[in-house]
Amino acid sequence: MLEPLLQHLSDLSSSEFYTELNAWKETVDDGLCRAGSKARAPATNDDKDEIDEVNAEAIGE
Repeated sequence: MLEPLLQHLSDLSSSEFYTELNAWKETVDDGLCRAGSKARAPATNDDKDEIDEVNAEAIGE
């Protein structure tokens, strides 16, 4: 997935490259903000159940 993106970026002229790079930066920043806000949200019972299931799988239960 990353390789085609890098190829696309390398084929662009300098001005197009920086325009495209800025668009990707904004996309990544938005995604990180959403992930960060979800990570800071208080856990619900559903979240706790999901964590318990993952932990049980990790230790082989």
